[in-house]
Amino acid sequence: MLSVNMSIVYTIINLLILYAFFRKFLFGRVEKILKERKEQIEGANKQLDAEISKAKSEKEKYETEVRSLEEEKDKTLAEWRGRGFEEYNRIIANAKVEAGRIIADARRDADNETLITREKNQEALKELVIDAASRISAQTADQVSDSALYDEFIRELTASKEDA
Repeated sequence: MLSVNMSIVYTIINLLILYAFFRKFLFGRVEKILKERKEQIEGANKQLDAEISKAKSEKEKYETEVRSLEEEKDKTLAEWRGRGFEEYNRIIANAKVEAGRIIADARRDADNETLITREKNQEALKELVIDAASRISAQTADQVSDSALYDEFIRELTASKEDA
């Protein structure tokens, strides 16, 4: 049969006492420390989740502000573009008015020049007619001399028109 040696019994008893001692003093403290660590980690996780949700809400807030600023920027740009087009149209309208005034002044000046030239030509024509009439009256009134005078008058008139 099985013989039990007393030293084995003492070793088993020592192991049981050592297990009870470790269980009471060592494992209890280790379990307590592990439990505290677990609670710290869970608390840190909860705090981290709270920080993440806070960061997400801040991110959404900033994104909303950025969208708002983008909309305001677009609105302002559209407003300034409108003002630019208005200013452009105003400048163009002023330029058209000024161009119309310049053209009217040029036409008036051209009409005045034409009138002055016409008056000069009429004066020259009057002098030619008076000169021709005086020559005709100074000469004898025969048919051949009258014809020569008319021809000479027409040549002078044609020559003066070509010179002018």
